[in-house]
Amino acid sequence: MPTHHCTQTDDGRRLHLRAGDRLRIELPERTTGHRWQVVASGALALPPAVPAASSASMPRPGAGTLRAFEAEVRAIGTHLVVIELRRPWEPATLAAAATYTLLVDVSP
Repeated sequence: MPTHHCTQTDDGRRLHLRAGDRLRIELPERTTGHRWQVVASGALALPPAVPAASSASMPRPGAGTLRAFEAEVRAIGTHLVVIELRRPWEPATLAAAATYTLLVDVSP
């Protein structure tokens, strides 16, 4: 099945996928403590992010990296994906540094 790659430029977009397709979202982050965290994903069940790449093999402090979320799309229906960039130790009541959203329509 095909893999649909999404990046920061797809923020706010509506995707039309088929059950069995794969969804991969790659988002940039700096190593200043901010991490992308899934806030909502409907029934898509996106797992926690993993490092996707760095700007160098041994990135210097503060250098950029990419975080990737990837899952096989199985649940038919419309799913709102919300991912926030925040520091894990800060309270949830504090506004996120950035928010990324996708609306994913899955058909059989």
